[in-house]
Amino acid sequence: MKKAEEKLIRLLVNAKGNSTDIYYTVYEEYLKSCKEPWHNLQTIIEYAGDVGEDDNNSKRVKAEIKQESIRNYGSFLREMVRLFIRENLTEEEFYKKLYNAVFVSELFPQNSDVQVILLQLLAKGIPDLPYFPLHDVLKMSDDDFRSETKKILPQIRKAMSILCRGLETNTEAISQLWPVSKELETDKEKIIFFSAVVGLAFNNRPK
Repeated sequence: MKKAEEKLIRLLVNAKGNSTDIYYTVYEEYLKSCKEPWHNLQTIIEYAGDVGEDDNNSKRVKAEIKQESIRNYGSFLREMVRLFIRENLTEEEFYKKLYNAVFVSELFPQNSDVQVILLQLLAKGIPDLPYFPLHDVLKMSDDDFRSETKKILPQIRKAMSILCRGLETNTEAISQLWPVSKELETDKEKIIFFSAVVGLAFNNRPK
């Protein structure tokens, strides 16, 4: 990890104060004028978490500008991100395309105040992010799924027993389900096992 990236991560994790002001600093130092800013955009989105305080006390962006930017561009930005995600690009290709669309092209205003709000939306306001490509998606018909679950029925029954034990947290439940999944030999069997467990946990038919 490069020193600049480490510094950016520390800023995102440790910075105090108004979140918009923090993102303004991030925008100026790590996006506005740096080499390969799309890499920094990826880091910002991946490490966004709880950056600063989400109050209306920004010293750098007026509240009305923030509200207007979200109202005018928020829905379009979210839909654009979803369209990009469907292309299943590599991470570098995706973040480069996203950076150019938002921070370079004429699709969005290139005014710094608006850009900061768009960055904040990308980091914290779009549930589809952070992005990663999908690989080797396992698709099965209901009949095939039922047939495959019969092959791992002992492990699924153990999972049903674990889910009925009244464990209070997901961490407790997974700590018991994980050793059961290790009884299975192939990745396909493990995927089917956890698919069945998720269905059972939500009182839903597993698929």
